[in-house]
Amino acid sequence: HTRPFNCLLFIFAFFVFFTTASAMRPAKTRNSHPTEEVVVGEEQQGVGTATVGVALGWRGLLSWPSLSLKTSGDPKESIITTASLTTTPSTSILTTTSTTTTKEPGAIRRAYINQKLSVERAGLQSIFNSTRNLATPPVPAEPGANRILSRNPKVAFLVMTDGELASPAIWDAFFSGAPSEKFSIYLHASSPEEQQSDDYPLKCWGAIRVPHQRSEWCASFALEVGLLAHALRDPDNTQFVFVSGTTIPLKPFSYVYRQLIQHSPFTSKFCLASPADYLSMQRQAVKIELVGGCYFKDYYRYYDQRVLKHHQWVVLSRAHAAIVVRHSPIALKAFGRAWRLAAPDIKNLGDGCSDEAVPLTALLLDLELRGESTNNTWQDLTRLGVEQQCLTFARWRSCLAGTVFEYGELRGLAANVSSIWASGSEIFEFLTSSGRQLGDFKKAVNGFPFEFSQVQYEYLESLVSSGFMFARKFMPDSNVTLPDGTLSPLDEVLPPMLRENETDHPELRVWTHLETAGEPSPLAVP
Repeated sequence: HTRPFNCLLFIFAFFVFFTTASAMRPAKTRNSHPTEEVVVGEEQQGVGTATVGVALGWRGLLSWPSLSLKTSGDPKESIITTASLTTTPSTSILTTTSTTTTKEPGAIRRAYINQKLSVERAGLQSIFNSTRNLATPPVPAEPGANRILSRNPKVAFLVMTDGELASPAIWDAFFSGAPSEKFSIYLHASSPEEQQSDDYPLKCWGAIRVPHQRSEWCASFALEVGLLAHALRDPDNTQFVFVSGTTIPLKPFSYVYRQLIQHSPFTSKFCLASPADYLSMQRQAVKIELVGGCYFKDYYRYYDQRVLKHHQWVVLSRAHAAIVVRHSPIALKAFGRAWRLAAPDIKNLGDGCSDEAVPLTALLLDLELRGESTNNTWQDLTRLGVEQQCLTFARWRSCLAGTVFEYGELRGLAANVSSIWASGSEIFEFLTSSGRQLGDFKKAVNGFPFEFSQVQYEYLESLVSSGFMFARKFMPDSNVTLPDGTLSPLDEVLPPMLRENETDHPELRVWTHLETAGEPSPLAVP
């Protein structure tokens, strides 16, 4: 009986030692740069000052503001300047504010990142070769300039599946209440065999299959670009919504159309991650497990103010969709540099994925290319017409504690004793050396993100009545626990909920982050 207590005591002692050696720091500002050891990517060029050019455009190379790395005599170490970036259409001026010593990443991490980026680059080249005649609309010089809405604006659903939808009956119910001229669907299946099948999801609703594009876990940005490139061919597509195979709608089509097309046709909606408290993911994980917090954190922004981590399932305006396609090569390049640096204690992987940063990076880089950046990321996002809105729900571990969507969250260290005890050596390795993804522990807590196979009726009601339009990770054959304790299939319970809200559905307040701090607050009393 004393072993669990001793385990807890050891972890607590480790935490006390850890915090006394390095006090917990608050989230940093946009231009700050924590002075911890970080990893340098392949951009370093040895002694002196190296200039890194970046590819841009559909098929050629255009000039891009270069990044200067001041390097020391040791080719395995360099000093990366933290920069306050100002731009003209063809140059960047880097003003040093602080310096951080860096070391070359390990071979396994370097190979992992390079392999993922090579998949993305090959995918982009394939897309550009096959869509060289693709016409994209001119991008307004100012967010409010030349905004002309199509006579028949549509919502374009960009669906990424492994071949099947987890909840096809729910999507059938969703589209059955939608005028066919108000939406379009573009479908990609990860399997080439599924992509060629005569029977494919949403076929009866006019889904268009795009050519198969190689992708991998954590290397699907090029796939997103391919979907966007094909959807842009229809001049009526106005808002572009990314959807996964395990996503379900939480609102009727009429609500989605009204919010996206009638209320905000020219803005994009991104769900941003909050900044990490540390450069070290291990330290961040210790803090989260002991005192709470959200695992989905942004480590990129400390290395490049234009690279911000966000959830993959974004909604893009037409102009922004065109920018993402057009500037995908340089945005991927900028992301790759930050990716190599971020969370350096992950030895075998990289934190996050390209699809969780590159789209927004492309928009910020476009503003710089036009010489219109304010040098303030948040002002630039406002100027671009980017709204901080989380329209697709996903429950990441520890992110929603204290909210109605906590739903059986394992609370704090004491509530996680069984999982920690069963996976002690694995967690210790993660926290002290390898930095690899959790295996048994990750499965035990089911929160990276959480997979729903069963959900309480009240919880589902809360989702439907919230500002979320969609929700992810609802597995095939999911069930709902009804108030009387009986089980009923999700695809029988949810469609009536949506139909009940089909008319006069009020506009709902939207979460700004998928974590406790992003919960909409009550309106203030006037």
